[in-house]
Amino acid sequence: MLRQDLGVGIGEDIPRSELEDRFLTLCRHAMLPLPKVNQRITMASEPTQVDFLWRETRVIAETDGYRTHRTRQAFRRDRRAIGC
Repeated sequence: MLRQDLGVGIGEDIPRSELEDRFLTLCRHAMLPLPKVNQRITMASEPTQVDFLWRETRVIAETDGYRTHRTRQAFRRDRRAIGC
């Protein structure tokens, strides 16, 4: 309910894995602008959630791999959604 009141979706802007935490640490150490985490966006008319988003520069970074996506179809679908 608090997330709803604040306008934050469930899971948004919260790292969900050690790898995502490590990526944010890498960004901090490199003095890069910090991205939004686990953001929902629409690409090619399909809603999707991306690991890291720098909206101003239109950059997305994904840090998870095949194991996270559970199935080969999900892995391929996610790659198509982001144009890989």
